Amino acid sequence: MAKGLTPATDLAMGASIGVIEVLLMQPLVYWKVELQQQRFTLSRALNPNFVYRGVSIAAASIAPITAIQFGVNGAGMRALSGHGKKPSSLQSMLCGVAAGAASAVVMSPCQLIEINQQKHGGTMASMLRRIVSTYGVTGLFRGYSMTAMREGIFCSSYIAVAPLLSARIQQGRPDLSKGTSNLLASIAAGTMGAVLSHPADTLKTRLQGGVFPTEPGGPVVHRSLSTSIAAMRSAGNVRAQLFAGLTPRLFRLIGCTLIYNTLKSEMENFVLHSSLRPAEAGNVCHVS
Repeated sequence: MAKGLTPATDLAMGASIGVIEVLLMQPLVYWKVELQQQRFTLSRALNPNFVYRGVSIAAASIAPITAIQFGVNGAGMRALSGHGKKPSSLQSMLCGVAAGAASAVVMSPCQLIEINQQKHGGTMASMLRRIVSTYGVTGLFRGYSMTAMREGIFCSSYIAVAPLLSARIQQGRPDLSKGTSNLLASIAAGTMGAVLSHPADTLKTRLQGGVFPTEPGGPVVHRSLSTSIAAMRSAGNVRAQLFAGLTPRLFRLIGCTLIYNTLKSEMENFVLHSSLRPAEAGNVCHVS
């Protein structure tokens, strides 16, 4: 985190960076969900009408979600930076976990609507009404615990681990450019975040994607974590199913981590330098 950034700046950066990332990465999100629900077909995967179905709620929801992540993380880092102290690596990562878990309050209902809109069609409004009329308002938070777990791990990997790794790489290899260091750090942090959080992501997708039966009159299988795991056991190898869809999500999270860190660094530099007088601009102090 760079010194001098305000809470408002954190929120604005998070919102704008999130929208850019989701528009670029939507195809990988769709392919991952289709693989997790064992519905992947090449004809749908290459059809923009399917791939970008539900992207409007993803784009609309990502702004407050990433704003919350950047805002909560920034507030935590500022609180830990009192009296000139620099937060430890562990404290930085825990701030990221808290930021991700907080953002799940918004992300979980939005993704519930998005997944079911992709699966069953209709509009965002009609899907929202269908879910609420069937399960009540609390039904919008199906899969919240898994979303919070996934986002805590992922947010910490991109907002804390990647910058820490990039700084460590630059210290050990000063001959490498900042861009190369960011790329290597994003690959490592994105891979870690994807692998560690993927089982939670798969369970979340199954819980949320199983709100309504696939065929009219069919059974609702994934009513809870226990029933979802039981259904996976009866279908075969649970570990293989938990990691279904990892490949597109892995590429997406690496790309997301790189996009977030690159844009965050550039925006921080722009904001800090534009707020300083020319004589001061060359003396900006950054705290990673």
